[in-house]
Amino acid sequence: MAMKISRRSKQWPPYEIPETPFLEGKGYNPWLLGSKSLMKMNPTDSAVGFQTNQYRYANRPLSDTTSLGEMFLAATRQNDYHTQEAASSAEYFTSQLAPVLAYSGTESVDSTAQVSLPPPEKLTEGLSSVINRRHTARSFADSQLDLTSVSTILYTANGVKGAVQASVLDDPSVEFTSFKRTTPSGGGLYGVDIYVLANNVTGLSRSAYKYLPFGHRLAHLRELPEGNDYEYIFMQTDFVGFDPHSAPVVLVLVGRPNKFVRKYGDRGIRFMLLEAGNMSYATNLAAIASGLGVLDYQSYDEDVISALLTKRVADQVVLHSLIVGTER
Repeated sequence: MAMKISRRSKQWPPYEIPETPFLEGKGYNPWLLGSKSLMKMNPTDSAVGFQTNQYRYANRPLSDTTSLGEMFLAATRQNDYHTQEAASSAEYFTSQLAPVLAYSGTESVDSTAQVSLPPPEKLTEGLSSVINRRHTARSFADSQLDLTSVSTILYTANGVKGAVQASVLDDPSVEFTSFKRTTPSGGGLYGVDIYVLANNVTGLSRSAYKYLPFGHRLAHLRELPEGNDYEYIFMQTDFVGFDPHSAPVVLVLVGRPNKFVRKYGDRGIRFMLLEAGNMSYATNLAAIASGLGVLDYQSYDEDVISALLTKRVADQVVLHSLIVGTER
């Protein structure tokens, strides 16, 4: 049985870490529970030839290396004898075009349709407390979200927080200004953009926006679809238990692989995914510290959401989405 720890207790973590993920008690079968959940998620599992990922990977030979995911990891390993990769990075850092390449590569937006965000609030809650309170919200109140909260979360996830002077490695006389962000990025490339689906936010029309870290602004893209057309962006909502129409804002992380592979080759894709993960967790912490709920969501129609957010679908990829709002 877990101990009850008062809020003033100095023990950390404030609970006993269990030895096993399975609860004690008769009649509890986690595998049966998983099976029933799978049936609910996949009503076509009785179709001829239908195989879930669990079945496919549990019954394959150990020597099977045809998985695209595993092939990608194997192909992007880095070793001492990969001299071409090292030379490529060195060439990038010794090029006077490095600053230009690092700050270019994003899709241009209409500069006349931008919304200035209010200054982000300073989050004062201790990190340990925020981490302990972090959880997944699945139900959101049908209430409006204030723009300051959105501003704070966006700044925490990918805001510009200062500048430093840097120079090209092989020519110290060539100086340029490098800008620091609130989250890390491989090589300082920042090839992941944040898009905002503002469904019910104070001071914003019901539209899709792109976050512009420089200037801390939102660029208006287009109005959101109505009714079922908006709901169809998200998949498996009944299983998860959340209503897309009640969620006031959805943050969508969109990666630009070309920025990363231009410098790091195929291994750059790893850095792009790491950057998205850093931004996602920063969003979680900022939302919790702001008294809001957050749901990391991967079930969406990528074709529909890509067409809604960007014109250059071919060289950009939707990586993740986060639903933020007041938890019900």
